[in-house]
Amino acid sequence: GQYCATVTEFGPDGLVSVKNVDRYAAHLKREGCAGVFVNGTSGEMMSLSVSEREALAEAWKKAGDAHGLKVIVHCGCDAT
Repeated sequence: GQYCATVTEFGPDGLVSVKNVDRYAAHLKREGCAGVFVNGTSGEMMSLSVSEREALAEAWKKAGDAHGLKVIVHCGCDAT
């Protein structure tokens, strides 16, 4: 099945928000997605801290389990 690249939601304060991840996951499942690719395809990973990326990965794992989506988490970085 198709895996969808997700985008990261930011609040008005500029901080990462996970409040709508569950709704987003439910929508993608209804649209026929088999899984999601988190923290990478939209380029946001270069702007996120490790703790923000971990929070997103955890939120998507929980939502993926709840809605039957497989979750792939990008784990690269821009430093060696």
